[in-house]
Amino acid sequence: MRSIVASLCLASLTAFGAAAQVPGDADVIEILMQERGFAVQRSIDQFGDPQIRSQIDGTRFSIYFYECAPGPCGSIQFVALFDGQPPPDPRRLNSWNRDFRFAKTYADRSGDVVVEMDVSLTDDGIGRNNFYDILDRWRVTLAEFRRYHNR
Repeated sequence: MRSIVASLCLASLTAFGAAAQVPGDADVIEILMQERGFAVQRSIDQFGDPQIRSQIDGTRFSIYFYECAPGPCGSIQFVALFDGQPPPDPRRLNSWNRDFRFAKTYADRSGDVVVEMDVSLTDDGIGRNNFYDILDRWRVTLAEFRRYHNR
């Protein structure tokens, strides 16, 4: 049933062109990510909401879905964990948060560095091209963070 709904959503996106809206539906987001060349693994998080795992240039990340009842989900969050790296200097993390506006970073309870980017999809979702732009922005953010963090 879920794949039928996703197919219908994707068909409507295709029928209306790039201006069509992307809802907070994990099936649709998975298909759009695959269209952009992402390898995608689907699962369910500890709260029963969809989760997508993928990677960019060797950096693994997850997409978490929020506000999903009754559906579609109202927002998503891209999350990359940089574990096993030297403990971060809080001043450098604060500097990143000051200088880069679309993503935030912090040290988690284990001392690992986390980079997050939130995306609102409430009501009508976002445009297909905007979603592709978000994927491109996430790719650039991870590349910039790797350079920044490894200096």
